[in-house]
Amino acid sequence: MFFSLYPKKRFPFSHPACLAMVLFSCSAVARTIDANDQSIKTLSLEELGKIEVTTQNKEPEQVWSTPAAISVLTQEDIRRIGATNIPELIRMLPGVFVGTVNSNQWAVGVRGFTSNFSKSLLVLIDGRSVYTPLFGGVYWHVQDLVIEDIDRIEVIRGPGGTIWGQNAVNGVINIITKKANKTQGVMTSQVAANLERYNGSLRIGGKAGEHFHYRLFGKGFLRDHEIHPDGDNYDEWHMMRAGFRTDYTPNEHDSFTLQGDIYHGTTPRRVGVTDTEDPVSGGDILARFSHDFSKGSNVFVQGYIDRTTRGGIVGGVYQNTFDIDGILKWHANDRNTVLVGAGYRNNPTVFRPHEPGVTFLPTDQNYLLYRTFIQDEIALMPDRLTFTAGMKAEHNPFTGWELQPSGRLLFRASEHQSYWASVSRAVRIPSQLEENFRLTAMLSPTLEFLVGGNKHFESETLLGYEAGYRQLLTSNFYIDVAGYFNQYKRLQGFLPMTLGVDDEVSPPIAAYKILYGNTTEGSTRGIEFAPDWKVNSRWRLNGSYSLLRFNLRARDGYSDPAAIRGYVGSSPLNQFSVQSRIDLWRSFEFDQTLRHVGSLPAQNVPSYTTSDLRMGWHHGSFDISVNGRDLLDNGHKEFGAGDDLVPTLGVRRSIFGKIVWTSKP
Repeated sequence: MFFSLYPKKRFPFSHPACLAMVLFSCSAVARTIDANDQSIKTLSLEELGKIEVTTQNKEPEQVWSTPAAISVLTQEDIRRIGATNIPELIRMLPGVFVGTVNSNQWAVGVRGFTSNFSKSLLVLIDGRSVYTPLFGGVYWHVQDLVIEDIDRIEVIRGPGGTIWGQNAVNGVINIITKKANKTQGVMTSQVAANLERYNGSLRIGGKAGEHFHYRLFGKGFLRDHEIHPDGDNYDEWHMMRAGFRTDYTPNEHDSFTLQGDIYHGTTPRRVGVTDTEDPVSGGDILARFSHDFSKGSNVFVQGYIDRTTRGGIVGGVYQNTFDIDGILKWHANDRNTVLVGAGYRNNPTVFRPHEPGVTFLPTDQNYLLYRTFIQDEIALMPDRLTFTAGMKAEHNPFTGWELQPSGRLLFRASEHQSYWASVSRAVRIPSQLEENFRLTAMLSPTLEFLVGGNKHFESETLLGYEAGYRQLLTSNFYIDVAGYFNQYKRLQGFLPMTLGVDDEVSPPIAAYKILYGNTTEGSTRGIEFAPDWKVNSRWRLNGSYSLLRFNLRARDGYSDPAAIRGYVGSSPLNQFSVQSRIDLWRSFEFDQTLRHVGSLPAQNVPSYTTSDLRMGWHHGSFDISVNGRDLLDNGHKEFGAGDDLVPTLGVRRSIFGKIVWTSKP
């Protein structure tokens, strides 16, 4: 069923014996399963559809009632995937591509436009944005959580700017951790392997009275290098983290959360021909309050402070974030549910250059954002047809006010069948890289070469059209399909080289300039298919297939074929995955994953197929597993370093053991 979706061609398996072992073992074990055995230790497909998600509207609602392409990784999904970091957890979802750059860097994209910076993708942890305005992206390696403390991961494919604001263009990833009352007692997790040399965490949860719960945690890891063609294994790294969370619920109407963490580690990489081990440290603290009024109305206020410090051979970055956000929901009448909100963010950032010729001007920035939004959910036919209209207005220091409207229509044909369609506008505002970056080299005492930001760089925009449906066809078979057509304007590229004057230095000097510019426009279209089949009480199969097509061109008056090749050739046009989960006898589990990713011409990465296996024992307080990842070959490439002088690395085949012990509270 899943394989027929892909064009008929021979896959380049470098280890066919491993593939045969995976498929044979899956089918052989499945034949031993009695459909009347004890039910699988996961939610039923009907219950999965009733999971409440918050990403689309910042309000809890069931998946059936969500007019967007949304995927959810539950606690059980996360446990049985067997991954040790966030990028590897989300790579199995439809429309999501994750490419390993090196041991501490991943390129992540949703519906195309994948890059080392993961631009156009908003990532949140408990509602705290981890998108940095310095270069417009995400430092994935510092988004390191205790995996066992994650409650769920919600991923919206498609624009979410009306609710979440700037940079929620192609998708939103919201990582939600467990409440403190769900992490009582003691938990320890220990991982050891060839790639994950050590990864360990300790959590202690408790309470004071019936209404106050807390947890404290600490973790650390040492991760080995990937496969280097030149043998220079520069990307071995480590990280340590500690933090806490408290939840206070004095009554059924009020709740207050205070949480925070600190971290310190290294991020080794290669710049040109030089290896560098960049230190990184930081921390954050978040406070959240909510109050429920009568008839389902409520108010929500959240604020956080985030501090990031990064060293490096090129320069040091010192960034603070101060953010506050408030939302009021009320039922205006029987048919209208209104959300209004406002927020403020302050991002003072300092760059201290360590190398001549690489800097940001000015080196001190104060990145202020103001935002407000309103949304009205209108029940055109109660419990059947709903129309949601919204508008986000946001002011940034580069392009001023930006408007992001949306309209979404949801039709509930039955309790387990829904259709939806939407039209949305989203904006990716300029980063400091595109406005203020400077890379210079002296060609002579009176002439320089300059690659830099452009003070006239405009926001990239997306006008997205989406439609989809989800249905529980039988009690054991669920299907989710989404299609989209996205129109992009003013995409990033480089302007043609010109000879001019660099007036940012004193005295001004003649310069050959290559500046960032809004050189490209066009469209993408695609379809995402995610079936879920509970074969019997002990065996579950789910999968995903994603098709992506580009139609990009240079804007009138511009010519930037390199940008077009980079966009089109850095995301797979086809990818699919199949996951099998089998509950064996005596609490043993056997999980298999097969995934195929199309080629990336711009990254010089051929298509590849690989597989993961997990054999686990989950009983009482113990969860013990042996995990194998990327088993079909050793050294396939997934994404380039973004530097022509740095060779693309190969991904190591890894095998690791994991032991998790949790005390009973």
